[in-house]
Amino acid sequence: DIQCNQSNPSKCKPSSKHFRLKIVLLCNMKKNILIIGAGAVGLVYGRHLAIGGQKVTFFVREKYVDEISKGSILYHMNTDKQLKKPIHFNDYSLMSSFEQLGQTKWDQIYLCVSSTALQSFDFESFKSQLSGEPTIVMLQPSIQDYHFLIEHFPAEQIVEGMITLISYATPLATESVDPAGTAYWLPPLASTPFSGEQKRRDEVIQAFKDGKLRSASDPNVRHKALFPTAFLTSFLTALEANNWKFESLKNNTAILNQLPKVYNEVFSTLEAKHHVKRPLGIGFMTTPFVIKLLLKFAPMVMPMDIETYLEYHFKKVNDQTKLYMKNFQLTAESVGVEHENLKAFNQLNS
Repeated sequence: DIQCNQSNPSKCKPSSKHFRLKIVLLCNMKKNILIIGAGAVGLVYGRHLAIGGQKVTFFVREKYVDEISKGSILYHMNTDKQLKKPIHFNDYSLMSSFEQLGQTKWDQIYLCVSSTALQSFDFESFKSQLSGEPTIVMLQPSIQDYHFLIEHFPAEQIVEGMITLISYATPLATESVDPAGTAYWLPPLASTPFSGEQKRRDEVIQAFKDGKLRSASDPNVRHKALFPTAFLTSFLTALEANNWKFESLKNNTAILNQLPKVYNEVFSTLEAKHHVKRPLGIGFMTTPFVIKLLLKFAPMVMPMDIETYLEYHFKKVNDQTKLYMKNFQLTAESVGVEHENLKAFNQLNS
């Protein structure tokens, strides 16, 4: 029974005068959100945060401003698998210089860039323009990224999350899409986990829920991401060595037999370094038999051409995959874990 105009809270019409002040305050709770990076992930989060009533601004390089200022096209594959229903998204502002940042007091800042881009970002100049203490939402899965970030921001200011969606720029080589845009898929029942200082974490979770994105609190996203990230990056290394072709990897007995040994060395390294235990059953997932099953059935159950997607997306962020694999090797050396298979594996695509 409440009609609420967020752009003009004075026009809120609660059903009872007793709640008028409360409703007006709620209408004023729109958050100023800055998203660093307007790629496939940033655009999806930006669109859903805007749906939830937040004020979204993208921070991008100057060369991208003209293109993005015209608006963006998205395709929500959960309801549009054939990519025939373009969603026009232009409910955002753009900034491209550090000086512009000082014009706004930010509530939340989302880091939607790769690990390599994150670690080359000029956070000192960036931070010098910020007022207050905005929540920094980190979405990179690497612990090294976290340690890099706390050199610039207090740990209590950081909320850690893990990306659970798949998104990419259309069209893939096997698709016909008009107009081109960004396609994304939200895996059913998968929630984006967040951890951090309770108030900040809960505010991020609420912003996601308001934007129709499943999210939940997690005691330690940093540790939760360790083994899935290790599993994926090792698999990608093997796939790249087979020219990104599922059939080629399925028939490559040498690499399939080497993979479980590599996984065991990587998982043992993570256990020794971070004092955690690998998830139950993950060893079974690394066997040649199961990997062959994944390669066979993944194309049947995913809404996009998953083979083409993996090649397209992870070629773009290949430096990130190599960085993670190199860090696994260096960490194994530092904690004294045997890693001869990992070392040889890292030479496959050098």
